[in-house]
Amino acid sequence: MESSALTLDESAMLTQSGVCEESTGLGDVTQELKFRVKSFVERLENIGTSLDRRRRCYKLIDKVAHLQFIN
Repeated sequence: MESSALTLDESAMLTQSGVCEESTGLGDVTQELKFRVKSFVERLENIGTSLDRRRRCYKLIDKVAHLQFIN
């Protein structure tokens, strides 16, 4: 994740400074990369939320199973 952020920053600086001509398409590639990284991060966050919910659910199931075993 950090390396993609660095790549985005570097490509943005090159595009803004005029080092790369517009004909290279670097600006378009940068925008596409930004979109893909943002989409990937959002999916990771959603997966993390889903995993956390499942973890809590399994903990509750485990507690209930333990209580039933005691009684």
